[in-house]
Amino acid sequence: MRDGTVGNSFFNRFSGANGHSHGNTRVKSMALKSFIRMKEVNFDKFNFSYWSLFNKKFTKGLTPSTVFKEIMSHLKGGLQSLDSHDGKLSCQDYILLSKSRVSNLSEQERGNIYEIFLHYEKKKKMNGEYDLADLVTDLHRRLREENYEANKFDFVYIDEVQDLTMGQIAVFKYICRNVNDGFIFSGDTAQTIAKGVDFRFEEIRHLFYQEFILKSGTDRIYGRGEKGLMTELLHVSKNFRTHAGILTLAQSVINLIYHFFPVSIDVLSPETSHITGETPVLL
Repeated sequence: MRDGTVGNSFFNRFSGANGHSHGNTRVKSMALKSFIRMKEVNFDKFNFSYWSLFNKKFTKGLTPSTVFKEIMSHLKGGLQSLDSHDGKLSCQDYILLSKSRVSNLSEQERGNIYEIFLHYEKKKKMNGEYDLADLVTDLHRRLREENYEANKFDFVYIDEVQDLTMGQIAVFKYICRNVNDGFIFSGDTAQTIAKGVDFRFEEIRHLFYQEFILKSGTDRIYGRGEKGLMTELLHVSKNFRTHAGILTLAQSVINLIYHFFPVSIDVLSPETSHITGETPVLL
């Protein structure tokens, strides 16, 4: 982090970042923020600056959004990639994900995505750029190897959690050790707006058990089979700000997503409201 709580900044490795270390503090901060934004590969830059560079043999039948999501949420931002030495899945491990019950990509498609991924990483390094997954991977490495010097939290509440990758969520384990009752995650997979995020609530449960409970040493106290540490998912289905007509229309859209994209969002019971109202008419 820039304040030095986990060692040197991730951005010190980029030529140009250290050029903002002198002078007026406010100007220096603004210049550094501008530099960081300029060097980040977000979805828009991936789509417009990188996609056309990839071999069409590998991109055929794939969309930029699908490939970017796989890179950010699985190849570099997933639970399995956290355990690899460089924060990236091997080709073999990534292709094996095609056997998952929630996968909608074939082995061939995953093989093509991995080839694109290799080209992307090489080009990104040549350009002196980074993506958010690189920053998160570096944070995990430094938090594992160096002491976190800042204050730790007793409780952490994360809203809109559906816009975070598993790798990003796992960072919170370093700042709060209260795994028994110190974490609350809330969100709605039907409202994901972050590009590159593939999110399911069941994955958080798996992540929390593997990364927070087992690696915190809590399992040595309670036993690995202890279920009391993992609460059930609580679905808040009562809507207090929208009338029933709008909810009916929204649910019809959700039902279409369930039908055409069955593995994209969690299946939940419809929301209800005590406020009556007519279903809106779309013109």
